[in-house]
Amino acid sequence: MLRSEFDQWFANKAVEAGATLVSNIRVEDLLWKEKKVAGIVAGEDKIEANVVIAADGAVSFMSEKAGLKRFYVKQFALGMKEIIELPEKTIEDRFNLTNGAGAAQLFVGQCTKKIPGGGFIYTNRTSLSVGIVVYIDRLIEKKIDSHEIISEFNENPVVAELIKGGKILEYSAHVIPETSRSKLFRDGMLVVGDAGGLVVNNGITLRGMDMAIASGAAAAEAVKKAMEKNDFSNECLSHYEDLLKKDFVLKDIDTFSRAPEFLQNHRLYALYPEIACRLFHNLTAVDGAKKRVFDEILKVTKGNRTKMILDSIRGLRAL
Repeated sequence: MLRSEFDQWFANKAVEAGATLVSNIRVEDLLWKEKKVAGIVAGEDKIEANVVIAADGAVSFMSEKAGLKRFYVKQFALGMKEIIELPEKTIEDRFNLTNGAGAAQLFVGQCTKKIPGGGFIYTNRTSLSVGIVVYIDRLIEKKIDSHEIISEFNENPVVAELIKGGKILEYSAHVIPETSRSKLFRDGMLVVGDAGGLVVNNGITLRGMDMAIASGAAAAEAVKKAMEKNDFSNECLSHYEDLLKKDFVLKDIDTFSRAPEFLQNHRLYALYPEIACRLFHNLTAVDGAKKRVFDEILKVTKGNRTKMILDSIRGLRAL
């Protein structure tokens, strides 16, 4: 799915349903009335509203101004993505696809310069989505240019062969909330999607779009109920969180609540990929008398077995 196409289609659906779309406007502040959120401020314009729904992304200044969340850099990851155009037949041949099927490839280890995170390639019909996700605090700590990482990823022989001859159509970067969801409601205000930290990362999939759509639908239901009662208080709008608890959103977030901390373990991106590579090299190399598989495993894990056992237990609990 291409966001440039989907977002426009989705916005048009909202307009068809009666919404007014106003683009290229920066919301700078909230309006307050008797300690309740009562609208927004955009430049010189002040727009009153019974309920403000904050959907302003991971670094949600509106939820911060409403006192619902405080931000720390270690809460966030940075996602960088390129859309690379290739002929449909070329994509099918390179990824061994038939009958309109697609492919997703995930990468871990050197692709992020051993910073917690990973790389990905998703096939579209006539393009590839190619990118990297890394933790921002580790980027700052190691003083690495984010663009340097995605450039080196594209130059990796495995990736370079898949994107060879392609034309870059789009480049985008996106801040992703990895830990600590905000409080999701208060008098006159609800928070949805990335703005509320409603993202699930289980190490294999990074889910945000489904969470954003589901939380937006729940917010609409909560506001509808509040309008029927003409009550936009904290107590009435708490129905929004009740809906999220009944649906999959908060259930899945709670299920994988330990995952973000586990996935910041630096051994997952340096030591363990190196051990895996050494093991497969030793198993497949023809260089004399061979050891049993179990003996090779003992050899490459020497000195790290306790760490591996403890990390395996943590992983089973988190994922």
